[in-house]
Amino acid sequence: MEAWMRQRLIGLQEEFQRKLLEEREKDQREMREREERLRQQLERGMREERDDCLKKQLTTVIESWQTEAQRWRKHQSELEEKLQEQETLRKQQEEERKQETERFQENFQQLWNYIEKKEKKKKKKGVWSRILKFWKK
Repeated sequence: MEAWMRQRLIGLQEEFQRKLLEEREKDQREMREREERLRQQLERGMREERDDCLKKQLTTVIESWQTEAQRWRKHQSELEEKLQEQETLRKQQEEERKQETERFQENFQQLWNYIEKKEKKKKKKGVWSRILKFWKK
């Protein structure tokens, strides 16, 4: 083969190698860019998924707290209602005891007046006079 053809073949081969190398570098650069975009998309998707999961968990916790707070408010209302009922019952019982005591005092006073009246009428020294003396001490 002649030298100029050989030179031409070597030149073409070098040109082919250079273009092949450029093409390979271009493909690698595009591949890295594509990988970077995919990595960013994946990270974004994972962040969004994590954020969604955290939002759901937070919503669940908030709902749980609200439910718990409602239960406690209901329980507190029930306790306040029971306390009010007990207070009303206590006042009612206190009033009944007061009325009973007043009736007892009235009955005792009537009995006492009756005894004094009988004692004055009879003016005897008997059981009634001893009771009267005992109570006057």
